Amino acid sequence: MGLLGILESVLAGLHLMAVGVASVGPLVCLWLEWREHRFADDAAGEAGRRLARLTLDMIWIGSLLGLAALGLLWLNGAGEYFQAFSIIPPRRLMFGLGELAFYAACMFAYLRWWKELPR
Repeated sequence: MGLLGILESVLAGLHLMAVGVASVGPLVCLWLEWREHRFADDAAGEAGRRLARLTLDMIWIGSLLGLAALGLLWLNGAGEYFQAFSIIPPRRLMFGLGELAFYAACMFAYLRWWKELPR
C-alpha cells in the first residue's frame, strides 16, 4: 500500500466518522431537547444546540472528505470503482444531493426555532 492508499484510508475513515456524527446527531438533539423541557435542564438544551451546530458542520466536512477520498481513488487509478459508480442512474445521484439539501434545511430550521417549537 503506497502513500496514496494510506491517505485514502485515512480520509475514508475521517469521512465515516463525520457522517456518523451527522446521522446520529439529530436523534441525540431530540433527546437533549426532551431532557431540557422535561427536567428544566438548561445544560442539556445548550448541549443540544451545540450538537446541532456540530451536526451541520459534520455533514459538510464529511461530504468534502468523501469527495477528497474519491479524488484520491481517481488519482490512484481505481478505474473499476468508477466503472461500477457509473452504473448508478444520474437521477439517483441528484436525489442524493437533494437529500443533503433537505437535511441541511431541516437542521437549520431546527436550530433557528429550537426555543419556539411546540413541545
